[in-house]
Amino acid sequence: MCNTCIDKSNTSSETSQCFNFTKVCEFKQLIQSVGQRLIIGHKVAIAKWDTKLPIKDKKREDQVIESMIKLSKEKYDLDNSWVKQFFRDQIDASVSLQLNLHHDWKQVGHRPDGPTVDLKHEVRPVIDKLNTKLIQYSNQTKELRASDECLQLRDTLAKVVANELLMQTIDLRYFNTTLKHICKPITKQLQKND
Repeated sequence: MCNTCIDKSNTSSETSQCFNFTKVCEFKQLIQSVGQRLIIGHKVAIAKWDTKLPIKDKKREDQVIESMIKLSKEKYDLDNSWVKQFFRDQIDASVSLQLNLHHDWKQVGHRPDGPTVDLKHEVRPVIDKLNTKLIQYSNQTKELRASDECLQLRDTLAKVVANELLMQTIDLRYFNTTLKHICKPITKQLQKND
């Protein structure tokens, strides 16, 4: 489902807007990476439960955001404030997911059965790779994300991705938070054209 048309017959333009196959696939990859990053929050929650680490880690959160702003500046020229907000959304959703999981596990007195998880060597490298992909896909889709049709396309693709990733109900609750600011970024390129 990469070639997507948005039916605008219920709007004033009475036409459909179709998007280039490649751009829709790249946007889907962005949303898919966002979903994968959220789902890995389950492993983060397990690691923090087992090691009694606090869920909130402001120092780590700030490091992630600053490194993504730096990567964006060096390679892609995305707007710093958008990058900061986008990654704040990712972190907030993950923290909320982890808090919810820990709350549920406290109610039953244990986390789900399964192996221990190494946060530093197993999980964070995966998150770091996903963060880099998020910046890359954000750059590749900046025109589409700035289009008037972005929100409708986001919602359509989010449903597809949620099904493909077999998201649990708890994941879906926070998936919307991760996608809240994905559309309408202010990039330096677009600002120059105004």
